[in-house]
Amino acid sequence: MGASLGGFGDVVFEVSADTVRTIERFQRESAAIYADHMTGTGKPSSEFTGLDLDQISLTMTLHLGLGLKPADEVDRLIEMKDSGKAHPLLLGTKVYGFFTIRKVSETVETFLGAIPAVVRVELSIKEYDDPASGPGSEAARRDAANRGVTGKGGPPPLPGGKPTTAGLSLTPGETP
Repeated sequence: MGASLGGFGDVVFEVSADTVRTIERFQRESAAIYADHMTGTGKPSSEFTGLDLDQISLTMTLHLGLGLKPADEVDRLIEMKDSGKAHPLLLGTKVYGFFTIRKVSETVETFLGAIPAVVRVELSIKEYDDPASGPGSEAARRDAANRGVTGKGGPPPLPGGKPTTAGLSLTPGETP
């Protein structure tokens, strides 16, 4: 029986009698976004405009002698990157959220004949924030709803304005 230490998507970080798949290095970068506005005199004025997406670097050593096939493990990580899908990151009991793989760096440390026996992999992953569930989603839904009224999105027509074209069929060159 082994111990699960967390995971990223379907990659489980674990230690057991058969397999060792752990991370060696974890580095997270979390930043805020500011806009600096020039003033007539003196220093610029800073305005907090939001939070940037977190970026994480994970380093793993994949070892043939510890129950893994390093080449297969790297291929799986590259497939995850190529899919463009977001995956949950869990370390211990902490859930970091969903992340996409932005870069996979592979260094073969040791070969057993032509087979990679020890491979060091560095993953660069970036937080994924789904706009459909974020703060901008309500504005996006309103815009999409208004698109049927105005044909272009944006604010709804003013009271007493032009009648809507929703549901009308126009031929080229015809105006409502």
